[in-house]
Amino acid sequence: MTKNELEISPEPTNNEQLLDALARVLASDTFAEVFRLKKFLDYSVRETMEGRGDRLKGFIIACEVFEKDDPSDAQTTTVVRVEAGRLRRRLKDYYENEGKDDPIRISMPKGGYSVLFTGNESIRPARINQGSLASGKPLFQRPFAWVATFALIALVVSLFWLKDRDAPGKLIVLPDNRPAIAVIPFENMTGQSDGDSFSTGLTEDIVINLGGVSEMNVISISSVMQYKGMQLSPQKVGLQLGVGYVLEGSVRQLTPNLRVTARLGDTESGRQLWAERFESQTGDVATLQEELARKVVSSLSINLPEKKANRFGQRYTSNKQAWFLYKQAMNLANPPSDPARLELALQAFEQVSEMDPGFAGGFAGSAYIKSFMVFFGHSQHHDADRESAMSLASKARKIDPVFGLTYSALAFIHLSERNFEEALAMSSQAIEIQPSDPYVTVYHGIILALGGDLESGMHFANRALRLDPLNARTPYLNILGLIQFLSGRYDEALSSLLRNQERGGPIGPGQLQFLAATYSKLGDSAMAESTLTMADDMKTKISHSENWLLEAFKDPTIPRRLTEEIEVIQMRAGAQD
Repeated sequence: MTKNELEISPEPTNNEQLLDALARVLASDTFAEVFRLKKFLDYSVRETMEGRGDRLKGFIIACEVFEKDDPSDAQTTTVVRVEAGRLRRRLKDYYENEGKDDPIRISMPKGGYSVLFTGNESIRPARINQGSLASGKPLFQRPFAWVATFALIALVVSLFWLKDRDAPGKLIVLPDNRPAIAVIPFENMTGQSDGDSFSTGLTEDIVINLGGVSEMNVISISSVMQYKGMQLSPQKVGLQLGVGYVLEGSVRQLTPNLRVTARLGDTESGRQLWAERFESQTGDVATLQEELARKVVSSLSINLPEKKANRFGQRYTSNKQAWFLYKQAMNLANPPSDPARLELALQAFEQVSEMDPGFAGGFAGSAYIKSFMVFFGHSQHHDADRESAMSLASKARKIDPVFGLTYSALAFIHLSERNFEEALAMSSQAIEIQPSDPYVTVYHGIILALGGDLESGMHFANRALRLDPLNARTPYLNILGLIQFLSGRYDEALSSLLRNQERGGPIGPGQLQFLAATYSKLGDSAMAESTLTMADDMKTKISHSENWLLEAFKDPTIPRRLTEEIEVIQMRAGAQD
């Protein structure tokens, strides 16, 4: 066997070699920030190694990797074909550059989604199948190897992110002197199946309680839940999330007494600040949450106003289904440029209100969506929808006067009336109530930008990213790119808008128009024209977007930077025809 040939045998050491080959790719600069492609590759590698490569079909991958499960939707399997093409190009680029010296190469031959492993420059590729790995230990049965690999990937990716965060043209998260904390999902050690849902709920409640403390930054639940089941050190979590503290723990017993252990770690030194056991003979979860939250706050030397301390231990709703649907509706609401998504989100929020009329979230969410419909020009009955939004927001305030989304909805209602001062006042109130809520934060940035304060708008968009760094289905990067473009920071705008696409973020015609204008400003006429064509294909007219922008900003000269550049692209394309 020559040095360039690779013999794939059933020995466990070869499994480790394949795992190492995957880790090299996932941790590379070529695959940095393309989270969906990394998930796709990881899934295909694992399925192929388990002998299920021939069963890797488009619909299965759409469900398992891309969370699309509607067989009647043509895009369900189309997205897999498109992403597979992107993955093949990324792999080719990686092995032509960074990975040119890798001993094992991974490819995805056209015509399927299973992967092929070959030795470097081998003329005899060797396909992995179930038989060849029969005596080797499957990857998913080797938890230590998985933990080590994920830790390595997390560390390398985070170092790549951090080393360039202050470089020109890069996405910069502005510094913040407030202590930042991540609450890692509590582990279920009860041996009971319902312990999983209890542990998740406890984690969410602690995040919500701490999230109301304006003196600290709390990473959102959507990002920290991605650490569920992973055993990473506080230092590695700190590197990934940019936090100084990590709270982690476990649920040890549910009955007859509720018993929870928790520990707070310093991510810089790796030192454990404290570790305690919390126990409740009555199963009083609210009291336990309050004790935990107060312990964290006191450990960070934060003097908490009593009115905020009184919120500790309180839940928005005890109806788990209503809370789950509320979170799904929030995800559906983006991008707001898509009226179909807004209609679905509105239906979901209305169902939340039916499931739990005592939960402010359903009414606040409905007001939020209706205010979006009016503000973004989707409503057919502006005055009626505006009045309905106000009524719903008023109802939410009566149920819970300190529910932040209500004030965000009121802010957009006032924006639709061009009342910028009142909009900013309502949004500021939302920030005061929920300072670590990334949605409240990013929309505060929009409101500041619409009022003419683009610099402050960028600050809050960046802050939203810091609070929720791992959740791709968010508008933060699109909003940041929009503001960067309008500020004349075209390189930064291109970086933000493309990064949103690379990690599978929401894409609408508005974002594509800004991307097209950014390409044009940077001199790439071909990409500008093709991107603008994509925006047109999304069934939204350019004139509609132009009218919305001219009406949305307090200073109409700001949005003209976009509309005038779009006209340049159109004129250039017309001249070529």
